Amino acid sequence: MKKLSPYVYLFATGHFSVDWAQGAIPALLPYFISSCNLNYQDAATLIFANMLLSSVSQPIFGYYSDKVSKPWFAPLGPILCGLCLTLLAFTQNYWLIFLCSMFSGFGSSIYHPEAARMVNNIAGDRKGQAMGTFSVGGNAGFAIGPMVAGACAYAFGIHGLVVFGIVNAFIAFVLYHQMPRILSLVREAATAEKKAHPGEVRTND
Repeated sequence: MKKLSPYVYLFATGHFSVDWAQGAIPALLPYFISSCNLNYQDAATLIFANMLLSSVSQPIFGYYSDKVSKPWFAPLGPILCGLCLTLLAFTQNYWLIFLCSMFSGFGSSIYHPEAARMVNNIAGDRKGQAMGTFSVGGNAGFAIGPMVAGACAYAFGIHGLVVFGIVNAFIAFVLYHQMPRILSLVREAATAEKKAHPGEVRTND
């Protein structure tokens, strides 16, 4: 049986990197309520900003990903999420916290459609396993992100949030560095699919 492409695991790791940042923000709310004197409405608005932009923009990016591929969205998503979490460690200004929460959601929304499309394209006849593996990365991120953020905020110091920036920057660098090879595999897979099913496949690359 043909093995799953190692690049599927790379995209799953990228999925981890955007979702651990998403999972971290709710865990930081008690810290911001205490340190920035926020009321519960202000705190809830931060989650609203994070989830609204992510939820509204993700289908839009998904639509355009089907039309015109933007491979650089894959490394950009982790960078944006990691940067936003890092900035949260150095501010107590509510509106900057609001913007960081919002753009962290934006980083997540630009990563998911493009990465999922590429995973589907390079998976061959193991698309179900590939997408399942991709999903595991996101689920792990949502599970681990709050624990890491909580440790930073309540045990080791809020500046520890820079770990999100460091880890995400490394993952984004690997994604960017490997992107030419990944795109080559996408084209090879599309060519093979065309030969197997002539007239049925349309690609964006």
